[in-house]
Order: sequence, then C-alpha cells, then structure tokens
Amino acid sequence: MTLFSNLTTSTCDNMKKNGKNLEDVDAWGCFKRWIKENLCEPDDYDKIDWEALVDRSLSFEEAADEIRRLLPSIWLDKEQGEKKIKKIVFIKPLIEKIKNGEVQATYRNKPKTGLHYVVSNRFKDEEPKIFIEFYRSEEVDVNKLTDEEAQLAGVETAKKLKALLAKWYGKDAKIYRNWFRVRHVD
Repeated sequence: MTLFSNLTTSTCDNMKKNGKNLEDVDAWGCFKRWIKENLCEPDDYDKIDWEALVDRSLSFEEAADEIRRLLPSIWLDKEQGEKKIKKIVFIKPLIEKIKNGEVQATYRNKPKTGLHYVVSNRFKDEEPKIFIEFYRSEEVDVNKLTDEEAQLAGVETAKKLKALLAKWYGKDAKIYRNWFRVRHVD
C-alpha cells in the first residue's frame, strides 16, 4: 500500500465511524470507492446510476445497508470470499461436452475465478450437477484465435467461435480465455 492509499483508507474509515452524511464531497468519494471495492463484478459500477439510487442525506453505514438491501446479489461476500460458489451459464451442447471432459476453457468478456456451478438457463432454477473451478484467465485477440483454441471451448471452428462471441458480447469486446477444471459431476 502506498502512503496515499493508507491515508485514503484511514480517511474513509473515519468517515464511516463519524456518521457524516454523503452530501459531503469527501464522504461521497469514499462511498463510491467502497462500492467499487465491494462489487462482485467491478464492471457493474458503470451500469448503475449511483447518484439516483443513493440517498445522500444518509450516513455512510446507512447508505451501505440500504444499497445492500436494494441490490443484494451484486456484492462480494467478504466472509465467503473465493469460497462462494457462483453460477455460470453454458449452452446445453457444451454442458454435455463439459461432463465428458471435452471442454477445458470458456471465452468470456470477463476473467473468471473460483468455483462455479453450471446451468443452461440463467432464469430457471436448476439443481447444480456440474461444478467447475477456474484457475487461469488470459486476454486473447479474437481475430487470432485458431480452430484448436476454439476446440478447447467445445466449438468446432474459430470462425464459429468468433461469430458467437460477436453475438454475445459485441464485435469489439475484450475477451478472456478462462481455463477451468471439472471438480464434480452428479
């Protein structure tokens, strides 16, 4: 930690304790930093209008409790940390290939870490049957992907993989190859 980050952390800790409301510019800055540090997916920060969501007449602690109540699923669980099991969606044909050990990686717009359970639909409650653990992520140049790299993810050709990635994430999205191991199959 640098001297600046130590001072910033100390200042923010003091603001949490003294009950100063978030109309104070420094308190608001600390609160926004706290939000960024505690989101499960840091990219979500820019997708939410925090100015409209947060009542700045509240204290730091009151506002933190309120936004945790309003948006319960987007926060890191500090007690669980990396042990928290997250959900990840795969299309059904890939799920069978994962079960059979034919898939070693997935290409996503974010690096993945930790333990996940596999589902085929984000909106249906499915009983977890496959658990995978991500152990390495690396940014890739989509234009340079080969057929062999596509096959690591269970897709026959690089051309088909590129089309899927463009459809799901947009043509110019940053893409990561996320390596995983199957930890359990029911």
